[in-house]
Amino acid sequence: PLFRSLMANDRFVLDTIVREGRRVQGTLVPLRFWPAVRFLRECRPDVVHANLNLLTGCRPWILAALALRIPVVLVDHLAHAGLTWRGRLVQRLVTRRCAARVAVGIKAARSVERFAGLPAGSVRTIPNGVPHVAPADVRDAAGPCVFGALGRIDPQKGLDLLLEALAQLPD
Repeated sequence: PLFRSLMANDRFVLDTIVREGRRVQGTLVPLRFWPAVRFLRECRPDVVHANLNLLTGCRPWILAALALRIPVVLVDHLAHAGLTWRGRLVQRLVTRRCAARVAVGIKAARSVERFAGLPAGSVRTIPNGVPHVAPADVRDAAGPCVFGALGRIDPQKGLDLLLEALAQLPD
């Protein structure tokens, strides 16, 4: 088949994760290079898709997949400053070997390029899958305006702009 899915009931997957892993945000993952190599050899994925919330995330998996010549797609969600010159060199070398490096927004893509020392325009943008739809007028004009936001409270999320915009709405 064109795409082999890793199934949660695969005994090898579960055994590897439990034997070689440790808890990271509630999930057990193998963190060392050789266990990742063994895991990927056994599972034989057609592509490794790495969601990165740190520039240094998933390194054993990415390096193992590249060593096995498995195409890798890096998806950056949030980039932070702080890489050493060696870290930026690793980012450049790894990015060159990957099938693609994308970010979930234009700002995220430019941040990855800046913090990782990548050439401008080298990280493509693929927005998260939220369709653009026309807003519906469903608000009860007699009742209060109720709004909800889901996400971390961080200046990057722009909740301050949302609150400022709400304050400017007529009563």
